[in-house]
Amino acid sequence: MEANPIPKGYPSWNTFLHLHSLSQERLKDLLQVLNISGVQDADDDTKKLAYFYKAAMDEEKIENDGTKPIQLLLEACKNASVVATGKDKNELATVLGEFVHNYGVSAFFSIGASPDNTNSDHSICQIAQGGLGLPDKDYYFDDDKDDKRMAYKKHIAKMLTLLQDPHAEEASDESITYANQIFELEVEIAEAHMTKTENRDPEATYNKM
Repeated sequence: MEANPIPKGYPSWNTFLHLHSLSQERLKDLLQVLNISGVQDADDDTKKLAYFYKAAMDEEKIENDGTKPIQLLLEACKNASVVATGKDKNELATVLGEFVHNYGVSAFFSIGASPDNTNSDHSICQIAQGGLGLPDKDYYFDDDKDDKRMAYKKHIAKMLTLLQDPHAEEASDESITYANQIFELEVEIAEAHMTKTENRDPEATYNKM
């Protein structure tokens, strides 16, 4: 532990996280040398990277734009909440599919392409459990994680409040109510989840259709 202390900002530390952090730092170094004025003659991918990084680092514009860049997503969320109150499950499935297709947001489960576990020559569409804001199932039920559950609900309430008032210092009563509802939904989803240990079982998680 003394030779390998956990860095600030991380709940745990291991070889994989170290490699991930090192990779992130190297990617940042590569992006920082991309100057917009110096990529005019570069290929399209390099230009995209330069513009994307510049936009992501322009804090002044980000603050001025507020929620404008995600208005379409927010409207989609409102539409989904209306659909969810109805009884047409096919319509709800369509809306959830549009979230993934249009915004890359997966609700209740995660979906993506990766190599077939039994045949790495082929990549297939894989669906896995998801829909949780906390790291895994145990965070919703373990007695020693109550403080983290409280902090998480406060965070949800604060984020919902900031969507309405970017200058708010405290969460609104309405946002606190919604945060509790969101958390209770996640608890229901977590009940159906595998634990981390169960999810590492290659047989239990391979159900090819």
